[in-house]
Amino acid sequence: MLVKLIYHTIFNTDPNKRTTTAELSDTLIYVWSEAFIGSETCTSLFQTDPECRTHTWEEPGQLERLVETVAKGKIRHVLLSGTYGRIIEKVDGAFHCKCPGDEVYAAVTLLHEAGSEVYALFAASDEKVSERYFVPCVEEYNEKCATSESHKFDGVSVNNEHLSTIISNFDCNNEMVIDHLDKLTEIKTRAAPLPFHFSVGWWWGSSDKCGDITYANRTQSLTKHIIDIIDSLDIQVATNVASMMVNRAADATYAIAKGKRAWVLAYTSAGKGATSLNCYTGFYDSGGKCTGSSLLRCQQIVDGNKRCSQSGMRSELSTATKSMPGLLPGIHAYHNAYQSGLPGWEKFNYDY
Repeated sequence: MLVKLIYHTIFNTDPNKRTTTAELSDTLIYVWSEAFIGSETCTSLFQTDPECRTHTWEEPGQLERLVETVAKGKIRHVLLSGTYGRIIEKVDGAFHCKCPGDEVYAAVTLLHEAGSEVYALFAASDEKVSERYFVPCVEEYNEKCATSESHKFDGVSVNNEHLSTIISNFDCNNEMVIDHLDKLTEIKTRAAPLPFHFSVGWWWGSSDKCGDITYANRTQSLTKHIIDIIDSLDIQVATNVASMMVNRAADATYAIAKGKRAWVLAYTSAGKGATSLNCYTGFYDSGGKCTGSSLLRCQQIVDGNKRCSQSGMRSELSTATKSMPGLLPGIHAYHNAYQSGLPGWEKFNYDY
């Protein structure tokens, strides 16, 4: 009943008929559990007031906003956080799979109907790579809990950034690198038959200092080994300049040549601390928290668009993806600045 009610509200059609939005782009978006909701009193991403924050999809009204954003924004790939605890529980130190409440079925079904693939997103980001214990529950959910194809996840996504620690703090310790690759391979095996998407963190440049690594009978760069393991990837390029996006996503050419999808991520979040780096790394205008050349870059007009704005983000992503054939646009993340209604950022006119 929950799915049908929300479906009629958004699409005004029969939820039993599976349709997809025509001519969708290949844009990917991260959907974490918390969303910022812009309003007359919630005017900055730096605000932490409870009334400015909400879950992204667990309640019908929240899910309606997400689904309509995906449909109207022509988002093709959703990485959905918030399923841990709903399809997984930890008892006496062991992880067990379970069937969730209606909210998971509703979210996956309606995102499919909006025309998007839906991957279950996990981000333990620890040394143990605990995500390897979570991913089997996605396929078990598909096989034992889902009662229709529209309920089923299309894949698993992992955002584990411990490799950055191995590279920067342990100088690419070979034993630790090999152990990490083994654990990523384990994720691939345990996620099967679902595809495995992985996020390449801020080590895109520093991994070169690891040199060539021998793993699985191949000697090559660390990034290439990871691409050989996974099925698709996004790259956290941490810049709002198209040319730098392409430069930092250079390893994506290896994935594209192997027929694997690769996305370049644009950040829409606020920075942390007294001075934000986001005017260098993202597309949200952090205003007075940006100083010097950082502030100047954010205020630049490029091809008629202010760089730190929704139109600026679209323009830079378009330029970057056109510069590297096969590279796809990604947004990190839903309801930071994106679709917040803050200055420079659109907000769809929801009818509820």
